[in-house]
Amino acid sequence: MSTIESLKLHVKSLSKSTKNSLYSDLTAFLDTNKGFQEDELLKMFYEKYGTRLNLIESIVNTRNTKCIREWMDIFGYAFIISVFLTIVYFIAIMK
Repeated sequence: MSTIESLKLHVKSLSKSTKNSLYSDLTAFLDTNKGFQEDELLKMFYEKYGTRLNLIESIVNTRNTKCIREWMDIFGYAFIISVFLTIVYFIAIMK
């Protein structure tokens, strides 16, 4: 798989998760610049859309981190409650 195809897949997944038009911009950019080499295309793309791509990647990473933290909070509370109930259960058995 070429680097351009990998970039297209990456941008497509980011565009789906954030609902933006970067993928359509990328395909339009590639269609208008077909005569260039792959490394020149990548350089031109990153010059034009690099900051936007980095911003979208950081948004997705922030969302994923927030989701993981929320799940860890839920599991942490569940663990604390289960430990507390286990202690209460053993205290009740000992009486």
